[in-house]
Amino acid sequence: MNAMKEKFGFGSGSLFLTEDRDTFGMAACHPDTGEAVTEPESFRTGEGMRGKAAERGEISLMPGRPDSAGENASSGSLLCAPLTDEGLCGVMNFHGPGEGFGLTDEVRVFLQAVARLTAVNVKNIRMLEDIREKNAELERLRVRPRAPGCDDARNVGLRGVPASEGEASGDRSAGADADRQESG
Repeated sequence: MNAMKEKFGFGSGSLFLTEDRDTFGMAACHPDTGEAVTEPESFRTGEGMRGKAAERGEISLMPGRPDSAGENASSGSLLCAPLTDEGLCGVMNFHGPGEGFGLTDEVRVFLQAVARLTAVNVKNIRMLEDIREKNAELERLRVRPRAPGCDDARNVGLRGVPASEGEASGDRSAGADADRQESG
C-alpha cells in the first residue's frame, strides 16, 4: 500500500480476502486508524467495483470526478485489483488522486506485480496456517509407548513386553532363537 502511495499518490487502500467462494471480507486497511472494527466490510463477487474486478479478474478504475456540490474538490479515483495465484484469493483497492488520473501501462504493470506478490504471500500464509493446524492435531493424536520404560514401539514384543523378555512371556520366536543357539 505504501508503494502505491509513493509511486502514484494513492493515500489509502484496503485488502479483502476470500471468506468463501463468492464472499470477500476486509483483512487490512491503510492507513490503519487503530480503531477496532466491529463488523468488517465485505462484498460478494459482482457487487460494486471490487466485486466486478473479482468477477472479471481484471484491474478496474473509476476515475475521480468533481464532487456533487460542483466545487473544485474531487471525489478521488478508486482502483481495484484482483489477487490471483492459481485462483482468486482476494481484491485490493486504492483511493487516490482525483480527476485526471488514468490507468496507464505503467500503473497497470506495477499494480499487477503488487497484486501477484500479495496473492503469493496470502497463499503462503494460508498454507503455513494449515500446516500449524495439522501439526497441532498430530500432537494431540500422538501415540504414546505401550510398555513402561519402552520409548520405541519397535522394541515391544508380544503383549507389550520388551523383546528381551519375550521367552518368559511365551514368545515362540524368542524361544526358537534360544534353541538354535544351543544346537549351533
